[in-house]
Amino acid sequence: SHNHNQTITTTHHKMKVFLLFTLPLLASALSPRRSSTMMSSLPLRGGSTISTSDYSMQLEAVKASVLESALASIDDLRRQVVDEAKVINDFGSVAETICNQALEDFAVQAPDYGSSSSGSTYDAKLSELEAALDAPLQILFHKQLQYVRETALNRYRTATATSGGSDYEAMLQADAYFTQRADELNRDGHVWDATGERAFLQGVLNQLAAAS
Repeated sequence: SHNHNQTITTTHHKMKVFLLFTLPLLASALSPRRSSTMMSSLPLRGGSTISTSDYSMQLEAVKASVLESALASIDDLRRQVVDEAKVINDFGSVAETICNQALEDFAVQAPDYGSSSSGSTYDAKLSELEAALDAPLQILFHKQLQYVRETALNRYRTATATSGGSDYEAMLQADAYFTQRADELNRDGHVWDATGERAFLQGVLNQLAAAS
């Protein structure tokens, strides 16, 4: 039907917009790094050797496999946030769990050749994996902050519409609400920055108060 085709087209458009934000970040994290130094070798447990290039390729394959699985979970979150315009209350903890599980899976599946010289290659791939996961999750974090900001503004409007309501008190409450929700949506350690959205909210609140 026409409505069904229109829904499919809209969904495809949203997916394209989401990918436009995430693909450059993912491409950077996924691309293998070239080394300008001469190729060295790593000892195997059996006494033979493997080139650092081969070791890096094996780690890349593990990273790609782990990333594919984790991105499927992130896409479920994307559907809720982007398609359904939802704020996921425990988003921060969910995001942390996805990242930690992926890093653990990588550590378990990655080949270990028992050489300290392999450490830098391993660490580089691990960092690329975490960056590839953090990028789309951070985009969803900021998207949800837009919803939270609108809710804070609506709470301010409702409070000031009440007879005798204080604009200043309503502003403080709206700002406190936003800050609390932003903290709840953030990963452990508050690794994502919400200052931009908060500053925008405060600017709008000041404009509304000045116009009242």
